[in-house]
Amino acid sequence: MRLGEGTPLGLSRDKQLVLSAAPSTPIQLMLYPTGAGNSRRLDYGEFAGMSMGAFLGETGAIVVCSNEQKGTATHFYTGTTAGGPLKAFTSAAMGNLVVSPDGSFVIAQILDSGYRRITVSSDNLQTIAGLTSRDEVLRLSPDGKFLWTRQLNIQPVLVERIDVATGARGALLPPCAFPRPGLLEVRHVALADDPHNHVHIERESFSYLFELTTKQ
Repeated sequence: MRLGEGTPLGLSRDKQLVLSAAPSTPIQLMLYPTGAGNSRRLDYGEFAGMSMGAFLGETGAIVVCSNEQKGTATHFYTGTTAGGPLKAFTSAAMGNLVVSPDGSFVIAQILDSGYRRITVSSDNLQTIAGLTSRDEVLRLSPDGKFLWTRQLNIQPVLVERIDVATGARGALLPPCAFPRPGLLEVRHVALADDPHNHVHIERESFSYLFELTTKQ
């Protein structure tokens, strides 16, 4: 079933709504129902670009990573599914993010500075013990106590968990995507609440060698 135009950013916890960035100038932040109902635009046309977004738990709030003008730094903004102006809650250029299960904080990547734990209500930034510059944060565990991560550009892929409170880390899943001819990289890993249900995207490349002979 076609829901609408745009790049999907997030799915609500009850799976009733999809947050999407529709291609336009300026970007249109849209809310599409997965069942009965009408689509709605949530922003006021203030964003030139939008790279990511998510629902903040079951609070009726959303978070997006956007910039107001082309070529300027991106920031995180919060708003509600009811509409109204979006409010910036970070003052630094931001990258990847994952949201806590209750929506009270996000784990976000500050460009050139690594991941930080940011409290949505106060813009309080905290470092996270145990994370390195090679880690990619995939998501938080359903109870919010562990980060599920993988190390970039390493094969096979090893998905680990890091205790948010102590920084202690250990393997979460057996290694997967072992090196083989033609496998260039694993671009993305997605984990369900039960991490044994997971998918990953591989990029492959194969070449063929031909022999050309000419008749005398």
